[in-house]
Amino acid sequence: MQQSNLTKAVIWLFEELTKRKLTYAILRKSERVPDEIGNDIDILINPRDNLSVREVIFYCAAKFGFKIYRRKDVKGL
Repeated sequence: MQQSNLTKAVIWLFEELTKRKLTYAILRKSERVPDEIGNDIDILINPRDNLSVREVIFYCAAKFGFKIYRRKDVKGL
């Protein structure tokens, strides 16, 4: 079965975080990632890696043709 663009992006994202040795944890339903993604993936990151993780996320979005929307009511990216 062919992977969706979203699945490819999620796989790439976590492989890149691991390759760069950035510390992260998927908070909920990690056993479903990347095959059954709802509307978001909650991850916990080491505060010292914040800028590097942001860089990877923004690059991933551009690479796979996604846009990043920042919610004003939630603190985060």
